Amino acid sequence: MLEPNLNQPNDLTRDADGFIYFSDPDFAKSQRGGVYRFVKGQSPERLPGDLIQPNGLEVSADGKLLVVADSQTKKWYAYDVKLGSDVNEMKPPRVFFDPNVDRSKAPEKGVPDGMALDEQGNFYLTGLGGVWSVTRDAKAIGFIPIPEFVSNVCFGGSDGKWLSVTCQDKLYRLRMNVKGYVVPPLCTWANAPTREHSILKHETYESRIMQTSVGYSYWLPPAYATSPNRRFPVMYWLHGLGGNESNNNYPVELLATAISEGRIPPMLLVQVNGGARSVYADSLDGRWMSETTIVQELIPHIDAKYRTISIREGRTIQGMSMGGEGAVRLAIKYPEMFASTIGYAGGFVSPQTLQKHRPRIYSEMFENRVDRYERFMTQTYIAENADKCRGRVAIRLVCGTADDSIELQRQIVSLGSRYGLEIEGIEAEGAKHSLQELTMKRLYDDLEFALRSLRSEE
Repeated sequence: MLEPNLNQPNDLTRDADGFIYFSDPDFAKSQRGGVYRFVKGQSPERLPGDLIQPNGLEVSADGKLLVVADSQTKKWYAYDVKLGSDVNEMKPPRVFFDPNVDRSKAPEKGVPDGMALDEQGNFYLTGLGGVWSVTRDAKAIGFIPIPEFVSNVCFGGSDGKWLSVTCQDKLYRLRMNVKGYVVPPLCTWANAPTREHSILKHETYESRIMQTSVGYSYWLPPAYATSPNRRFPVMYWLHGLGGNESNNNYPVELLATAISEGRIPPMLLVQVNGGARSVYADSLDGRWMSETTIVQELIPHIDAKYRTISIREGRTIQGMSMGGEGAVRLAIKYPEMFASTIGYAGGFVSPQTLQKHRPRIYSEMFENRVDRYERFMTQTYIAENADKCRGRVAIRLVCGTADDSIELQRQIVSLGSRYGLEIEGIEAEGAKHSLQELTMKRLYDDLEFALRSLRSEE
């Protein structure tokens, strides 16, 4: 791709959504450098700001921070990246890291240059005398002095724990206790919690469809132990983008309190792993089969392993953001399996929006095909299954008025009305894209709504 207005593109990095960022310093004239973002098939977009000699750059593990070394000011800067945002919505970079060192010897000691990231999310910044180890919050936690000009750094080796440092005429290699960060695959199917949860337990089941183990977390109400002959309804919880079965959790304490206070009957909670960026679909190549493994493998596994009410009146499916859309779509697509659904801040986005803001998902899950994505959309199943869901599936959408997703929710509610399908839209005044905000504002009302359609045993 020819871009005649660029100076000399220098370094690049990519994020988990498929965007590539690169630096374009003006070392020759020191007039106009820049940092750019692009995706395959599109022209680069220049990020705001006036960095003249941007050099090395790296995206944080959570994708919300882009750190850029600037060789002219001899400092490191950071762009705050709002996931899914346009470049023109970003603010100019702020100073990220500015060590208190003598810069008069910077040419000999190396100016801010290349960088790397470890599996714990720490940055390794080269320049100004060596390699600085800095947390995501810009706290220096280590320094490796190098007695000459330092230009770049990277992790490698068979186990990813060798740190290589390039200098003017030497290459150094150090053995580390941590691995380098690697952009994860679209889905990682078994994610045991990094620390034990106080009441949630983790298990796996074997997916024959994908030939791998798939994880889930679960909670059993106290009555499960005290009433050994009783069967219980189940809430299936679908996490948001980037999540898995061990994070992006439903606030189980809220559920436990509602049960202990007698507001709702006892029920099981199953935290699903749908894949970090699957959007709860099946990829065309068969590699990522999120929808199918949930419907055909996880739910039968739960019904076989635990004492559940194994009919549609024994299941509610709920989720947040990506999981909010996924929960509502699966309930409408499979009304014979679920009696109620709640989608919090659902991401009911168009193919154009997905392609622009989540190009990796659009490519790996849908092979950049509009027809394939439109076939998958919740809107499609509302049109096709409204008659099958009417009076059978209780559907509620919840979104904050300060959330960009609010307009998407209103469109879904309106579409349901057009097809005679009641979709209740709740707007939480002032709430942002936060499950905690939404549940704290709603408290037990949504649980009571979901349970009204379920069967429980005394």
